[in-house]
Amino acid sequence: MSGRTILNADGGGGANDNRPAIQIRSPKPDDIKGIVDVVRACEPFLTAHRSYIYWMNIQYCRDTCAVAELNGEIIGWCSMIPVSGSKYFLHQLGVAPKVRRQGVAALFFAYLLQKLKQRHAAFEVELTADRRNCAVLNLNRAIAKRAGMRLTKKPDVVRVLEESEEELYAMTYAHTQDGHQSGNSGEALKMAAQPRPIYRDAGKLHAVPVTTIEGAAYPAA
Repeated sequence: MSGRTILNADGGGGANDNRPAIQIRSPKPDDIKGIVDVVRACEPFLTAHRSYIYWMNIQYCRDTCAVAELNGEIIGWCSMIPVSGSKYFLHQLGVAPKVRRQGVAALFFAYLLQKLKQRHAAFEVELTADRRNCAVLNLNRAIAKRAGMRLTKKPDVVRVLEESEEELYAMTYAHTQDGHQSGNSGEALKMAAQPRPIYRDAGKLHAVPVTTIEGAAYPAA
């Protein structure tokens, strides 16, 4: 299936639905300023790099990076770097404060896991998480479980110059006894679409009932 699939958390949506939609798509150079703004809003748990780093991500790792967009504004960024073979490293995942806890991070995972499934029968994604950031740790566990992947903490020490309590984790496919993969990224997407997304603008709460996933082929459920 080509094009874009629209998921609607409240059963509506479609081509004639003009309500605001969070769109997950591949990044482009024009997004760099918005990406930097999102990452800065996530400090100290993320570090904003010079724009050149994000240009490299987009130029050479575009297929495994994504942005979230709402009404033309970049409200999320996710970069996954190919390491070797079927191994990847989740470099950064950040969501703007006004749309946090609304399933955007799970949508990023669903979007990128679907892409990796098209490339590999099995793969591994390594990521770091600050042990003080309980929200991210709980999110990683929930997404891994729902997507049928195994999340394990690795013994490697994350040595950085800045004050940090980063730990290294690996997310791999959990296989059933018959050798099939037990989960799928479509489940993670449906999980993300369950709560009706809300964003805050000028002190008011607005519903965001529609989610557009570029190039995805998920059933609306």
